[in-house]
Amino acid sequence: VDIAKRLERARKAAEEIQASLEAKSEPEVAREAARELEARNTPKGVCMGVCIHWSGIRGFGILRSTPHGEVFCHSRSLANCTELVVGDVVTFELGFDAKKQKPEALNCCKAGVGGHRGLDHHRPET
Repeated sequence: VDIAKRLERARKAAEEIQASLEAKSEPEVAREAARELEARNTPKGVCMGVCIHWSGIRGFGILRSTPHGEVFCHSRSLANCTELVVGDVVTFELGFDAKKQKPEALNCCKAGVGGHRGLDHHRPET
């Protein structure tokens, strides 16, 4: 009888764990992380990601970042280019769109595109 009670408690605990895992999907976890960052009002740090979808006509795309999952990116957030191509590596700050209740990329920079101009740019003409 004691073993049967233990097995029943273990089964219930396993069901509760499974239910809690199913309740928190990856996008929800990313939204919670973005909300926490927004609430703290601290610098958000720089994240890295890869463009997995871009619509030049609509002016937005989706980035994939390992710790944050899929993140929306609007063309107005691009700092050193006007659009992305699937496979482009980017750095960005993680923001949160309060209207859509989703994380979004801010100050997105495409890797390999010169963002800094060296001293040659400032040479006086002769």
